[in-house]
Amino acid sequence: MGLGISRTGPRPNDPGAGASRTGGSDGTGGTKPAFPIEELQHADARISTAQSVSETTQTTAAPRTKPAETPGTQPNIARKWNVNDVADLLVNIQKAPTAENKTILSTLIKYGLEASGDNFNSIHQLIQGRAQNNAIESSVISTLKGLSTSPKSVDLISKFLNNQSLAGQSLSQVQQTLQQFTAAFEALKNSLPPAIFAGLSNIMAQLEKNLKKLTQESANQELALTLVNQGKVVKDFHLFAGFIAGFQEKLKQSNPKIADRIQGEISNLQESIGQLIENLVSQSIISKSSVTSNIGFDEFSYWQIPNPMGTRKHPIEILIKKDPQSDKKRKFNPEKTKIVVKCDTEDLGELAIVVEISGQKVWYMFYTENSQTKALIAQNTKELKNKLAAQNYELQGVRTLPKKLNVKKLLLPTINLDKLSKINAEI
Repeated sequence: MGLGISRTGPRPNDPGAGASRTGGSDGTGGTKPAFPIEELQHADARISTAQSVSETTQTTAAPRTKPAETPGTQPNIARKWNVNDVADLLVNIQKAPTAENKTILSTLIKYGLEASGDNFNSIHQLIQGRAQNNAIESSVISTLKGLSTSPKSVDLISKFLNNQSLAGQSLSQVQQTLQQFTAAFEALKNSLPPAIFAGLSNIMAQLEKNLKKLTQESANQELALTLVNQGKVVKDFHLFAGFIAGFQEKLKQSNPKIADRIQGEISNLQESIGQLIENLVSQSIISKSSVTSNIGFDEFSYWQIPNPMGTRKHPIEILIKKDPQSDKKRKFNPEKTKIVVKCDTEDLGELAIVVEISGQKVWYMFYTENSQTKALIAQNTKELKNKLAAQNYELQGVRTLPKKLNVKKLLLPTINLDKLSKINAEI
């Protein structure tokens, strides 16, 4: 007898999945937004795991004895998935059904990974010696992103899950420590060879210029969000950190007293650059495509940028849907995509904007619990429509939901295990 797991409820492409795509006027002359709204908040409602997870379970579940059937009755072919099924799978891959092992296997299934002995062993190895409360989840996500041999990625994902990876804070820290180092360095102008002083001064000036671009600093009031090439920025900062380390070493050899005078500023600058690099790398990890591509979720590239409209504590988060049909060089299809922008300001409060584009047609969905922000959106809908028309886009619908949007659920969607069923797959 084979066993399988399926998700009860509508499939991703069923008309009944999520909110309605059509019907009713939205006040702009169009229809309601084309994307299922509830899918964004509850990503698990979008998938069917009948194939992806059941294939896993059929190959790993322990064989059972077929129960006797009462004449005239139909056999029970499906029931709700429960913790006993996790224990059965553990026994089948020769693992003890301990609480920790059950959590590992359940988390693998929740993220759409095969409940296999190899995956279990990989996670078990990654969590060794880790005290983080999300060590198992971080390790599973690392494996999902194809980084099962990278313990460092687990630490970076853990910080992201705990909201400890914030672009604004790390960029501000680099700016501050760079200014402190620059002041200490300029005080040594008469004690350093002119060529070294001039060369390092030029490098620091260029670095400060790039930091201003990253922090979205502008001379006017317009907000033009810049999506940086994370890999290039990381490389540039690595090179600068290496240059500073080399400068420090040569200074120690040629003039130990001067080296000691700026030791603190150099150490602080190196530490802040290291934190910024980690932040950018974590965004790259979250943006990586998953090793499993058959469970029906959208995948996004992800950026954090400093929020020039608010405090550095809350960066602007930007997600752009990847095109599953595109090649590696062209990740996005500008004619059919989804863009998510989330920010938090004193005036607007927490606000998330979801834009879906299909050809020249555009739908907007706003998530806000602030009644004044909701009223402001309604007042400016006509202006939004006119500005889109000037760019040859047609506004099809605008809706506002009085709730928060969980960006992490979009970036790292999971299967709702409470809605899984175990299926008797015997024919």
